[in-house]
Amino acid sequence: MELGFIKDRILVNVDYYRDRSSNQLVGYPLPATTGFSTIQYNLPAMVQNTGVEIELNTVNIRTSTFTWRTSLNFTVPRNRLVSYPNFATSTERYLYAIGEPLNIKKVVPFAGINPATGIANYYSSKGLVTSVHDLTLPQDFSASVDVNRKYYGGIQNSLQYKGWQLDFLVQAVKQLGFKNMPDVAGSMYNQPTLVEGRWQKPGDLTDIPRFTQDPSMTAYQNWAYANTTNGYTNASFVRLKNVALGYNMPAVWLRKIKVRTARFYFQGQNLFVVTKYKYGPDPETQSYLLPPLRQLVLGLQVTL
Repeated sequence: MELGFIKDRILVNVDYYRDRSSNQLVGYPLPATTGFSTIQYNLPAMVQNTGVEIELNTVNIRTSTFTWRTSLNFTVPRNRLVSYPNFATSTERYLYAIGEPLNIKKVVPFAGINPATGIANYYSSKGLVTSVHDLTLPQDFSASVDVNRKYYGGIQNSLQYKGWQLDFLVQAVKQLGFKNMPDVAGSMYNQPTLVEGRWQKPGDLTDIPRFTQDPSMTAYQNWAYANTTNGYTNASFVRLKNVALGYNMPAVWLRKIKVRTARFYFQGQNLFVVTKYKYGPDPETQSYLLPPLRQLVLGLQVTL
């Protein structure tokens, strides 16, 4: 649907899509003794993708010397496994779930840290357990976490005043993310400052288990993050993605220096991000590897 108002100073574009795909091509797991870990295989699954995309373009102000334009886009994507014949006996039953997105993480329900012992507890098919060794895997991966983006979008503004032009883009994403905590049990890695809030004495209430270097201790083998519902958190963010500021020299100056055009400009990318995500340097990458780089560029463009 496309709509225009006030002599097209306001333009609205709304799209809805629904796509179903069957006969999915995936990597089918093979025993390592065959020499290959997977083989490409067609599965009788039906996958559905739906979504709404909204685009809004407005001319907010337009005079002989000043113009302000705004562009906004907003997307709500959805994905789910519609059907899978004989799913209950397939090898994928521990990876996917009928009616849920393909990009889910099957995990063990987390039951918290025992305040008396500092040991992570879990919910299994047998009830509450206090050790990973008491879990039956992969059967106890009974919970799922949807890590798809719930929605995302951006807003871009363009302002022009005489020879000046300013453009900036703000990006927004709503999602869950992996806490990405290094193994806090016997790890040889540097730890984030968040581990200062770990369990240290009886009565401590925290979601970070006690530390130990003894492999015989139950606390040494903990899944408090990597494979439980405790391993995911709000990773939504708002980022100032791009900024560009330019100035075109007036014609009277150009004639004096005998050039056709001259433009000074500044460009910046990934200038800052607003987020509550604390488990890595950036909520978009969600890892301790290199985050999106902040780039600053100053330049002069001249046409003789």
